[in-house]
Amino acid sequence: MSKSEEQKKKLNSVVLEIKNNINELLGESKFRNPYGTTSPRTLNQAENTIKNLSSDFLKLSEEYIETLEKEIEESLDKRIKVTNKLKLAILYKLGIIDHLRTFDSLKNNDRALSRLLHTILESGTNDTFQTYLSAERSGSHSSAPQNNPLSDKLKEEAEEILGKTDLTNSELKKYYPL
Repeated sequence: MSKSEEQKKKLNSVVLEIKNNINELLGESKFRNPYGTTSPRTLNQAENTIKNLSSDFLKLSEEYIETLEKEIEESLDKRIKVTNKLKLAILYKLGIIDHLRTFDSLKNNDRALSRLLHTILESGTNDTFQTYLSAERSGSHSSAPQNNPLSDKLKEEAEEILGKTDLTNSELKKYYPL
C-alpha cells in the first residue's frame, strides 16, 4: 500500500468520526461519553471534539495532497525518462544516431550529441541524452544497464511505433539491422 493510500484511509476515518459526531449533535439521542462512562457529553464537549477532528482532518488532507503530488511527480519523471529512451531507440532503429556519429565532431562525443538531440527533440536538458548514449555505447559493460535505450522492451515499442508509420521491420533491417 502506498503512502498516499494510507493517508487516504486516515482521512476517511477522521471524516467518519466527524460525521458521527455531527449526527450525534443533530440527533435527538442523548450525548454519550466516548470513553464509555455513564456521564453524558455536553454540547460544548461535542463541539470541541468536532473542532479537534476538523483540525486533524485539515492537517491530514494537506499531508495527503503533498504526498500525492510527490507520487505524481515521480511517476511523470519516470515516464519522461522512458519517453526519452524510447525516442532514442526510434532514432537508433532508423539509423539516425549511427549516421550522426559519422561526423567527426560527434563520433566519440556523447556530450555534444546529447546537446544536439536536446535541441532537435526539445526534450530534457542538455545532458539528458548523454547518460543514455553512453550506456548504449558501453553495451553490456555499462555500469548502468537500465539507461540503455536499446533494451528489448524499448526496441519492441520502437518497432511498434515505426510500424504504425508504414515502415516495416524488414525495410528498417535492410538499412540498419538492429
